[in-house]
Amino acid sequence: NGLPQPQLVTHDAHVNSGSSGGPLIDKRGKVVGVNVMLIGPRSGVGNLVSAAVPINDAMKSVSRFTGGRELKHVTLHFVLMETRFVDDEMLKDLQLERPSVDGPMVALLNPFARTGLKTGDVILQCRGHHVATANEVMRYVLIDSRAGEVISFVVHREGEELTVNMELE
Repeated sequence: NGLPQPQLVTHDAHVNSGSSGGPLIDKRGKVVGVNVMLIGPRSGVGNLVSAAVPINDAMKSVSRFTGGRELKHVTLHFVLMETRFVDDEMLKDLQLERPSVDGPMVALLNPFARTGLKTGDVILQCRGHHVATANEVMRYVLIDSRAGEVISFVVHREGEELTVNMELE
């Protein structure tokens, strides 16, 4: 269908909080990913699922070392939630209204970053690509972009579509 595949591999291998960056290894001992986060209830108690970046995507970042170039990681200054999974209680906690469109919604922002985004924005496009999931946005920002690059988002904000440009840090 032309859309990128989800770019995080979820798994149930035990990963301690704070252990991001460790390898995800298959049963043959082959590294298949790099652990990046735990997903679960906000309290951190209960059924946690680990997520890893597939090794091929991680190697894109590693390849930036070649040719004497320095690797500069992009920092994501916002947290996305997919509107289809957001219930009314979550919206109330975040002091947000239910958007009229579905997609990855900006739930939290780093107050010190100049992103141009606002909480409640639903991202429709990133770097000229239509997006339907938070994973797609993260791929275009974290994997396919570089620090210092200016990328554009088309967002749905308060009933209107707006283009927001953001310089990645």
